[in-house]
Parts: sequence; structure tokens; C-alpha cells
Amino acid sequence: MPYILWPLLSLGVFLPLTKLLQKRRPRLSAVFKMMATLCAAALALSDGLKESGWLCVAALLLCAAADGLLCVHFVAGMAVFAAGHIAYMAWFLTREGFSWLSAALFPPLLALGLGLLWHWRDRLGGLRLPMCAYAVILSAMGALGIPGGLPVHTQ
Repeated sequence: MPYILWPLLSLGVFLPLTKLLQKRRPRLSAVFKMMATLCAAALALSDGLKESGWLCVAALLLCAAADGLLCVHFVAGMAVFAAGHIAYMAWFLTREGFSWLSAALFPPLLALGLGLLWHWRDRLGGLRLPMCAYAVILSAMGALGIPGGLPVHTQ
């Protein structure tokens, strides 16, 4: 199957349906959101499971499951998303290894995430601690993932 089919399905069909149905049929919207994420997993699979590619596919599958779980049980969905982000971190580390750029990016990303949570603290209620833990995981994932996309050479 051509590589272009998966992004076209995701961006051209499933994500618009997700947005269109979000308010009227939230559970059906979540199914289409899962389908969009599964298209990314299919694209990753179509390249084969070379080296550590299985970690990327596992992360995408976990995130697709989390999209559906969020509608049923928010904290469970958030926990599965966190597991997916940890799988992404493992994938980034096996591909790029650890860099000092990642270490330098983590504090400002974490400060940004925690600053946003502080701004919305009154709306978080009992989710403050889970959201703070999630901010740490997202910040670490971002810090590990950004250098892999930059043309930085450490030799």
C-alpha cells in the first residue's frame, strides 16, 4: 500500500470526522481519533520493524488506545498515554541516544508545562498531581525527541 494513503486517511478523513462529531457524538468521535492514530501506526509498520521501530509502533498503539479510553475514564486514558510517551522516549533513546541538548531542553519544557498547570490549577481539582506527573513525562519526551529532528552533530 502506498505510503501516502495512511496520512491521507488520517488527515483527510478520520481527523475531520473526529472534529465534526466531537460535541454531538463524543464516543464515535473518539473512535475516529483512534483510527487516525492507527493510520500513523500503519505507516510505521509499512516501513517494517527495523531496529527499534517496534517501540514506535507500540507507542502509537498505546496512544490510540488512550484516545478511546479518555472518553470512558479520563485518568486511565491519561495513564495509557503516559505509557505511550514512555515508549516514545525509549524509541528516541535507542535511535539517537542521550544528548546534552536533551538535558538542556528538559528544564524549560518542564517549566512551561508546570506554568500552564499553575495557570489552570483551579480547574484541575483532584487531577493536579496526575497532571503534574504527566507534565514531567511530556517534558522528558519532548526533550528527548526534539534533538532527533535537528541537524546537530556532536562529533
